[in-house]
Amino acid sequence: MRSCAVVVAFASGAAALSENYVRANAPVMFADFVRDYGRQYAGEEHARREAIFTENMVRAAQLEEGEPRASFGINRFADLSAEEFRAYHTGFVKGSGANSTKPLASPEEVSRAKASGWDWRNHGAVTGVKDQARCGSCWAFSAVCAMEGAWFLAGNTLTSLSEQELVSCGPGGGCNGGDMHDALEWVLKHGGLNAEKAYPYTSAGGSTGSCSSSKEKTSVASISSVHSIAKDEDQILATMTKDGPLSIGVDAGKFQSYKSGVMSSCSGRSLDHGVAIVGYQASHDAWIVKNSWGSSWGESGYIRLAKGSNQCGLTKEVTQAHEKKA
Repeated sequence: MRSCAVVVAFASGAAALSENYVRANAPVMFADFVRDYGRQYAGEEHARREAIFTENMVRAAQLEEGEPRASFGINRFADLSAEEFRAYHTGFVKGSGANSTKPLASPEEVSRAKASGWDWRNHGAVTGVKDQARCGSCWAFSAVCAMEGAWFLAGNTLTSLSEQELVSCGPGGGCNGGDMHDALEWVLKHGGLNAEKAYPYTSAGGSTGSCSSSKEKTSVASISSVHSIAKDEDQILATMTKDGPLSIGVDAGKFQSYKSGVMSSCSGRSLDHGVAIVGYQASHDAWIVKNSWGSSWGESGYIRLAKGSNQCGLTKEVTQAHEKKA
């Protein structure tokens, strides 16, 4: 796939110059985007999408200026308005809330976690990046990531679990949104969750679908408890390092055009998206966060968020799934 020339403009560093470059070269950039991503628009839709694309690229140039440790640009979401993107590709809706809180980690546990860093991808606790597509089911993917890690850390084989069972059978509104904590509480009360292979994802087009009672009755993985984590990043770090990936809510207002690097100026606190913390990179003092927008987005499906300043509101909703060892 050929890279569009906007990358050169963004690398120049000056926001005003980059914006001017984008506006001057938008028709060529958009033509490249249409070709590279196989887009086809009927009638006036072409002009409308070009206008949206142009504003998105202007926004990406502005984000590069305000986020010096990260890069932004063209990806498969570049022709979606912010409203469309939020409706199709997020989906966190606050539910009933927590019922128990994880005990605080000791200062010694916190100190060890900060010094060494940790990445659960390197220790077998994280499945491959998935794609919620045009369904507001991020909450299911976030919850499942935490549960997959908990099941593995209990001494079981890493198993890709079924987001579709949560979307079609579980709590919340399916493709219209849900809450990760509520989803994990449902799994706890339900007795487990089926495998993705047996109950595959079918909501990519935006339909919640009906619950398959036969598939719902089959559980291959379970959890024994669900906890909320204190709204403190050191506590989150110590818990994640010791007990596995954590489900979190974030304000994804700056995520649409993210390409790579560490986001360090994300002040949004209106949570609308569920993701999962799977690691901490000590060398960059950054969280490693798994998303559910496919591996072509971001850093092979991941984003890094600077630790210590509650980036994108990441401390507001943090949930741990736990399974007892056999």
